[in-house]
Amino acid sequence: MVIAFLFTFYFVAKKRMNSGTFAAIFLEHIVFAPIALIYIWLNISDETYGEWLTLMSAAPLQLLPIFLLSIALLKMPLTKISILQYIEPTLHLALAVWVYHESVSNGQKYAFIIIVLSVIFSLLNSKKNYANN
Repeated sequence: MVIAFLFTFYFVAKKRMNSGTFAAIFLEHIVFAPIALIYIWLNISDETYGEWLTLMSAAPLQLLPIFLLSIALLKMPLTKISILQYIEPTLHLALAVWVYHESVSNGQKYAFIIIVLSVIFSLLNSKKNYANN
Protein backbone atom coordinates (compact mmCIF):
# COMPACT_ATOMS: atom_id res chain seq x y z
CA MET A 1 0.00 0.00 0.00
CA VAL A 2 2.87 2.36 0.72
CA ILE A 3 4.34 1.84 -2.75
CA ALA A 4 0.94 2.37 -4.38
CA PHE A 5 0.43 5.56 -2.38
CA LEU A 6 3.88 6.87 -3.28
CA PHE A 7 3.37 6.17 -6.99
CA THR A 8 -0.02 7.86 -6.85
CA PHE A 9 1.47 10.90 -5.13
CA TYR A 10 4.30 10.98 -7.69
CA PHE A 11 1.95 10.81 -10.68
CA VAL A 12 -0.43 13.43 -9.32
CA ALA A 13 2.42 15.78 -8.40
CA LYS A 14 3.96 15.37 -11.85
CA LYS A 15 0.62 15.87 -13.55
CA ARG A 16 -0.11 19.09 -11.64
CA MET A 17 3.36 20.54 -12.04
CA ASN A 18 3.20 23.48 -14.42
CA SER A 19 6.70 23.04 -15.78
CA GLY A 20 7.88 21.46 -18.98
CA THR A 21 9.05 17.90 -19.32
CA PHE A 22 12.75 18.71 -19.18
CA ALA A 23 12.35 21.01 -16.18
CA ALA A 24 10.42 18.35 -14.28
CA ILE A 25 13.03 15.69 -15.02
CA PHE A 26 15.84 18.04 -14.03
CA LEU A 27 14.09 18.88 -10.75
CA GLU A 28 13.55 15.18 -10.01
CA HIS A 29 17.20 14.42 -10.53
CA ILE A 30 18.34 17.38 -8.43
CA VAL A 31 16.12 16.21 -5.57
CA PHE A 32 16.84 12.49 -5.77
CA ALA A 33 20.53 12.45 -6.74
CA PRO A 34 21.79 13.32 -3.24
CA ILE A 35 19.48 10.73 -1.69
CA ALA A 36 20.73 8.07 -4.12
CA LEU A 37 24.37 9.00 -3.55
CA ILE A 38 23.97 8.85 0.23
CA TYR A 39 22.27 5.46 -0.07
CA ILE A 40 25.04 4.15 -2.30
CA TRP A 41 27.74 5.55 -0.01
CA LEU A 42 26.18 3.98 3.10
CA ASN A 43 25.73 0.60 1.42
CA ILE A 44 29.10 0.39 -0.27
CA SER A 45 31.14 -2.69 0.38
CA ASP A 46 34.26 -3.35 -1.61
CA GLU A 47 33.28 -2.30 -5.11
CA THR A 48 36.04 -1.37 -7.49
CA TYR A 49 36.23 1.91 -9.36
CA GLY A 50 35.08 0.06 -12.49
CA GLU A 51 31.93 -1.08 -10.72
CA TRP A 52 31.34 2.47 -9.46
CA LEU A 53 31.79 3.79 -12.98
CA THR A 54 29.35 1.21 -14.32
CA LEU A 55 26.82 2.14 -11.64
CA MET A 56 27.14 5.85 -12.33
CA SER A 57 27.02 5.42 -16.10
CA ALA A 58 23.79 3.45 -15.79
CA ALA A 59 22.02 6.50 -14.34
CA PRO A 60 21.58 8.25 -17.71
CA LEU A 61 19.82 5.13 -19.01
CA GLN A 62 17.01 5.97 -16.61
CA LEU A 63 16.36 9.23 -18.41
CA LEU A 64 14.59 7.65 -21.38
CA PRO A 65 11.82 5.88 -19.40
CA ILE A 66 11.41 8.88 -17.11
CA PHE A 67 11.23 11.21 -20.11
CA LEU A 68 8.61 9.02 -21.80
CA LEU A 69 6.61 8.79 -18.58
CA SER A 70 6.70 12.58 -18.22
CA ILE A 71 5.37 13.02 -21.74
CA ALA A 72 2.65 10.44 -21.12
CA LEU A 73 1.61 12.15 -17.88
CA LEU A 74 1.16 15.42 -19.73
CA LYS A 75 -0.86 13.93 -22.58
CA MET A 76 -2.91 11.13 -21.00
CA PRO A 77 -5.48 11.08 -18.21
CA LEU A 78 -4.32 9.55 -14.94
CA THR A 79 -7.01 6.88 -15.13
CA LYS A 80 -5.42 5.37 -18.22
CA ILE A 81 -1.90 5.63 -16.80
CA SER A 82 -2.97 3.97 -13.55
CA ILE A 83 -4.47 1.05 -15.47
CA LEU A 84 -1.33 0.73 -17.61
CA GLN A 85 0.75 0.47 -14.43
CA TYR A 86 -0.70 -3.02 -13.88
CA ILE A 87 0.75 -4.41 -17.12
CA GLU A 88 4.36 -4.67 -15.92
CA PRO A 89 3.75 -6.60 -12.67
CA THR A 90 1.27 -8.86 -14.46
CA LEU A 91 3.90 -9.69 -17.09
CA HIS A 92 6.43 -10.34 -14.31
CA LEU A 93 4.03 -12.76 -12.66
CA ALA A 94 3.35 -14.54 -15.95
CA LEU A 95 7.09 -14.78 -16.63
CA ALA A 96 7.76 -16.15 -13.15
CA VAL A 97 5.02 -18.76 -13.32
CA TRP A 98 5.11 -19.90 -16.95
CA VAL A 99 8.77 -19.49 -17.89
CA TYR A 100 10.67 -19.94 -14.61
CA HIS A 101 8.08 -22.26 -13.02
CA GLU A 102 8.13 -20.48 -9.67
CA SER A 103 5.55 -21.44 -7.13
CA VAL A 104 2.84 -18.97 -6.19
CA SER A 105 1.27 -19.10 -2.75
CA ASN A 106 -2.48 -19.02 -2.26
CA GLY A 107 -2.22 -15.54 -0.77
CA GLN A 108 -0.44 -14.30 -3.89
CA LYS A 109 -3.08 -15.93 -6.09
CA TYR A 110 -5.91 -14.31 -4.14
CA ALA A 111 -4.18 -10.92 -4.21
CA PHE A 112 -3.70 -11.19 -7.97
CA ILE A 113 -7.36 -12.13 -8.47
CA ILE A 114 -8.46 -9.14 -6.37
CA ILE A 115 -6.21 -6.82 -8.38
CA VAL A 116 -7.50 -8.15 -11.72
CA LEU A 117 -11.11 -7.79 -10.57
CA SER A 118 -10.41 -4.25 -9.36
CA VAL A 119 -8.91 -3.32 -12.72
CA ILE A 120 -11.88 -4.82 -14.56
CA PHE A 121 -14.38 -2.94 -12.37
CA SER A 122 -12.38 0.25 -12.79
CA LEU A 123 -12.36 -0.13 -16.57
CA LEU A 124 -16.09 -0.85 -16.66
CA ASN A 125 -16.77 2.15 -14.43
CA SER A 126 -14.63 4.48 -16.55
CA LYS A 127 -16.34 3.28 -19.77
CA LYS A 128 -19.73 3.81 -18.13
CA ASN A 129 -18.76 7.34 -17.04
CA TYR A 130 -17.32 8.05 -20.50
CA ALA A 131 -20.58 6.92 -22.14
CA ASN A 132 -22.62 9.19 -19.86
CA ASN A 133 -20.57 12.28 -20.78
